Amino acid sequence: MSIYLNVSNSLQPLSGLLASDLKSPDQNPFVKQWVVTQTEGMNSWLKQTIAKENKIAANINFCKPNDIITEIYRKSLRSGNSIVNSEDIRWCIYGLLNHPDFLSQYPSTASYYAGNDIKRIALSDELADLFDQYQVYRHEKINEWNLKLVHGEAPETWQEWLWMHVKIKLGSKYEDRVEMANKLMEALQDPEIQASVKRNIPSLHLFGLAVITPYYLNIFYALAKFMDIHLYLVNPCPQEIWMDFKSEQQITKLLRKRNKERSEFDHLLIGNDLLLNWGAIIKESFALLMDKDDFVNVYNDDLASPVQDPKTLLQKIQSDIYNNANKDERNQLSDTDINDGSITINAAFTPVREVEILHNYLIELVDKRNEKLSPKDILVLVSDVELYAPFIHSVFSNSPYKFPYNIADESYSAGNNLFTAIQDILSLDAESFKVEAVLKLLESPYIRNRFKIKDEEILRTAAKQAGIIFSIEGRTEDDTRYISWEYGLKKIMYGICMSGGEEFNDLNDHFIPLDTAEGAEAMERVRLVYFIKVLQQKLEDRKQNRTISEWADYLQILVEEMIFEAGEKDDEDYTKLVQFTEHMALLEKDANIEISFEIFRHSFLQRLDVEKKAGSFAKGGITFCSLVPMRSIPFKVVAMLGMDFDKFPRKETALSFSLLQDAKPGDRNVKNNDKHLFLETLMSAQGYLYLSYIGANAKDGAKLPASSLIDELIDYVAT
Repeated sequence: MSIYLNVSNSLQPLSGLLASDLKSPDQNPFVKQWVVTQTEGMNSWLKQTIAKENKIAANINFCKPNDIITEIYRKSLRSGNSIVNSEDIRWCIYGLLNHPDFLSQYPSTASYYAGNDIKRIALSDELADLFDQYQVYRHEKINEWNLKLVHGEAPETWQEWLWMHVKIKLGSKYEDRVEMANKLMEALQDPEIQASVKRNIPSLHLFGLAVITPYYLNIFYALAKFMDIHLYLVNPCPQEIWMDFKSEQQITKLLRKRNKERSEFDHLLIGNDLLLNWGAIIKESFALLMDKDDFVNVYNDDLASPVQDPKTLLQKIQSDIYNNANKDERNQLSDTDINDGSITINAAFTPVREVEILHNYLIELVDKRNEKLSPKDILVLVSDVELYAPFIHSVFSNSPYKFPYNIADESYSAGNNLFTAIQDILSLDAESFKVEAVLKLLESPYIRNRFKIKDEEILRTAAKQAGIIFSIEGRTEDDTRYISWEYGLKKIMYGICMSGGEEFNDLNDHFIPLDTAEGAEAMERVRLVYFIKVLQQKLEDRKQNRTISEWADYLQILVEEMIFEAGEKDDEDYTKLVQFTEHMALLEKDANIEISFEIFRHSFLQRLDVEKKAGSFAKGGITFCSLVPMRSIPFKVVAMLGMDFDKFPRKETALSFSLLQDAKPGDRNVKNNDKHLFLETLMSAQGYLYLSYIGANAKDGAKLPASSLIDELIDYVAT
C-alpha cells in the first residue's frame, strides 16, 4: 500500500482532488469512506464541495484524528474498553486530591486548595486537561508512569501519584491513549488484523491537518504499510524548501542574543518575513513529515496554484509568500497598489462600531465597486463570538440593506434560550433573593411560557406595591421581614381574596392586603406566587450534597418544573440538555462522590461555556465564526474583527507545574496557532481582506495599538 502526500497553497484544489479520490471506481459504494479533519467547519465546507464536484456526498465519515485511531483500535482488537478523556478523569482527580495519602505526602500542593472546594475543582479541571495533552504530546512520559505502575514502583512526583491512582480507580475497563497506541501498533503487525481493518476502512484521507504530532504520525505511518493513506496539506510556499530560511526579524533576534555582527550571519538564507514569522506551525509539521524518507519521496506539489501576474496589493503579498521572496525579490508596491482597497485596515472605538463599519464596507463593495458577491462568499472571523454576536444580530438584522447571515461557534449559554434560563436560575443568590434578580428570570420566554405568565411588567408593579426588596423570609429584628418575599406575597394573595384597606392579622404577621388587581391581572399575580414557591423549593433542594448522578436528576427536574416541559414540542436545546444529563449520570459509575451545589454549578456552567454550536458554519449567508485554526477556507471576502493588541494573537499562561513548558515539535502553542491562522487567512482571501480592531479607548479617547500581526503587515507594506 502507499502514502500519498498532496500539497498546495490553497484548499480549493486539494478539495477537488479529495472529491476525485472519493469517487474512484475502485471504491466500494457500500463501504464507508473516512475523512480526517480538525474542525466541524471544515467538515461542513467539504461536504458541500464534494457534493458539488461529485453530484452527491454520501457514506462519508468525517472525524478527528483521535476518533479514527480509536475506531481502528476497536475494530482491530475488538475492545469494548473506554478511552480515558478529561471528562472521565476530572471527578476522579477531584476525589483523589482529598485522599489522606495525597494530603500527607504532598502537603505543599494540598495547601493551595485547603478548605476551598472551588479551588480543588479548578485544579482538577486543569490537571484533567493536562493529562489529556500528556497522552498526545508527552506520550513517552505517560508510558514511563504506566510501566512504573505495572512494576509496583513508587511515584516520584504528585502528578505521577495522581495519574497512577486515577488508573487504579478507573480499573481495566478504561485505557489511556498511550496504552491504546502501544497495543494497536503491536496488533497491526498481524496480517489477519491488517486484513480486518482494511475491510472496514480501506483507505484514510487526512485533509487540512495543520498540527501533526509524533504520536499521530507514527500510527498513520504504521497503517500506511497495508492501506492507502492520503494526506492533503496546505503549505503557503509548496514549491520551495523554505524551512531552513530565516526572516530579517529572526536574524535580528539572533544578533541580539549572541551579540554578533551582521556579517557573521551572511551564510544564512533569507526568505519572506511574513511566511517565516507566521509559519512556525507549518514548519514543525513538515519537518516531522520530512524526517521519514517515504514522505519525502511522495511529496506532490502538482496542485500548487501560483498567483499569475499579481495586480492588487493582496495578490502581490500572496505571490511574495508563495515564492518565499525576500526584501530584494518582492513585488514592487506603488501608491496605487496600497490604495486599491484589496486590503483594508480599520480602527473603531467599540465592538458595535466595528460591526457597523464592516456592514457599510460590504455595502460599498456591492454598490460602488459593483462586485458580484453572494453572501456565502463572505467569511467574518471574530476574536470573541460571545462579545460580538449581539452586535452582529443588531446591525445585520435591522439594517435597511439586508445581508443573510449565520453565526457559528456560539456557546450554548449565549442568547435568550433554555440554557441561559438554567444558568440564571443556578446563579441566583438564595441568601439575598433580590427582587430584581428574581424578576429578571421572567425575561426568559421559556420560564414565562412554563408558568403561563403573559405580562411581567404587571408583576414588577405588584412586587413594588407590596414593598418586596430582598430576602425570602427576612428578620423582624432588623425589619427586613417587612421587605421580604414571604411578607410581600401574603399582602398580594390576601389582597386578591379580600377587599378593603384594613390591617389584617394571620397570627404571624400584621399587614394590609394589596387590593389593587382583579380579573386577568389578579391571575397573573397568582402565577407569580406559584412561580416563587416553586423557585424557593428548588433553592431549598440545593442545600444538601449529592452525587453527580443525583445532581443530573436535580437539573432534569428543575428544567421540567420551571423551564420546559418535555413532550410539549421539539426543542434542540432540550435535546442537548438530555445528552448533558445522561453523560453526567454515566460519570456516576466511576466518580461516586458527593459534591456541593457550588461545585456542581461551577462544573456545569464551565461545560456550557466550552460547548459550541458549530452547525452553522458555511450554511448559506455571511458566516461569522471564531478564530479557529483551519477555518480559513477560501472566500472572496475575508474579514477579521477584534484584532486588538491584547486579544490577538492570544497569550497562553503556562501552568507552573505543566510538563509541556519545555517545548517540543508538534506541541500545542496558542500564539503560533494564531499566527498560522493569520497567515492562512491572508492566503485564502481571494479578493478582499478586511481587518478591524479597537483603536481608541471609548472613555478617554486614548489611542490603542492594533495586533502585533497587523503591525507586521503594515511594516511589510511600508518597507
